[in-house]
Amino acid sequence: MPELPQYVSEYRDRHGKVRYRFRRKGISRPINANPGSPAFKAIVAECLEGWRPAACCLITYPEGSVVYFVGADEGSGAVKIGWSTDLKKRMSALNTGSSRALTLLAWVRGGRVVEAHFHKAFKASRVNGEWFKRTPDLVALIADLATHSKLAKITDA
Repeated sequence: MPELPQYVSEYRDRHGKVRYRFRRKGISRPINANPGSPAFKAIVAECLEGWRPAACCLITYPEGSVVYFVGADEGSGAVKIGWSTDLKKRMSALNTGSSRALTLLAWVRGGRVVEAHFHKAFKASRVNGEWFKRTPDLVALIADLATHSKLAKITDA
């Protein structure tokens, strides 16, 4: 069986029959065709073409807005997940208010919404406010983001 396209899910109806549904904000449509068939692909394409985000869903971030991950050098202790439009200035302020030297571990483009996503994803490991325990999942995410986020480019600018 081919892999289902994005926004398409499989479920069993009350009779135990496997069915498919396209779901994306504002659209929920059953697909009465077999995955991979031309009819199935046509219905999915039609749903994708008909979907337009609501005005409230169009998110724009100020120029240079990033979500950052900051922590102490020694690799232990908490990690702060925050966002800023001027990361160099924010790092300076964080280091002024901290008794330990803080280092930029990783960053990704985004703003409050992206930051809220990360806060929600790691809420079980929240220490206080925007500070989180270094769990294996958080460390793996930071390592992945750090390989893509050209840390020197933003902090040395």
